[in-house]
Amino acid sequence: MRRRPDRKPILTRVDRLVLRTLIVNLIFAIGLAWQKPVTVYQALSVRGDWMQWDYDLGSPEVERVFELAMRAFAERNFGNDALANRIMGTRFDIEVARHFHPEVFDPGWLEEGKQLSRILGLDSVQGMRRILERVRQHPEAKDDDALVAEVAATLRATEDTIRGRAIDLASRLQRRIGQGAPLTDLGDRVATPLQRARETNFAASMEVAS
Repeated sequence: MRRRPDRKPILTRVDRLVLRTLIVNLIFAIGLAWQKPVTVYQALSVRGDWMQWDYDLGSPEVERVFELAMRAFAERNFGNDALANRIMGTRFDIEVARHFHPEVFDPGWLEEGKQLSRILGLDSVQGMRRILERVRQHPEAKDDDALVAEVAATLRATEDTIRGRAIDLASRLQRRIGQGAPLTDLGDRVATPLQRARETNFAASMEVAS
């Protein structure tokens, strides 16, 4: 059926061009979501670039918990002598001794390694509980710095104890085996350049935050 020459079209030429473009884009978006759902979800959920993604958490309260935890646990997880990394090295040393040197392996080493991991984990739970309690009972962010300093001091004290015991345990393993160097003592010498770059950026961000 031909359009009547005296009837004004509903859509102008520009309208039709825009509509066709939107339809093409919609088809492309649906196809992309079907083929690459993870990539699409990430693109919709975060902001930033390939250097570092950023995103908002579910609520201001959760965001506050996250920020307080990052500050309090920074040294434990990302510091130059991060105990979370060191104790993984200790557990690795124990497993290497058990697997490759069964003739000299002491089962007490394994139990001691588990105990150190348990102490560290329970201490982390206590620190997080303090932070959660603070956010629940004090909606305002006043005196958050004092809380972070208090929690961090408790965490550092526990870390000093565990670190000393881990180093002593690794030394006993090394003396019994008589060769090699324990991963417990290597520290950031096994870190990648990206990890070292992250440490530099982290230290700079902590200076800004303080």
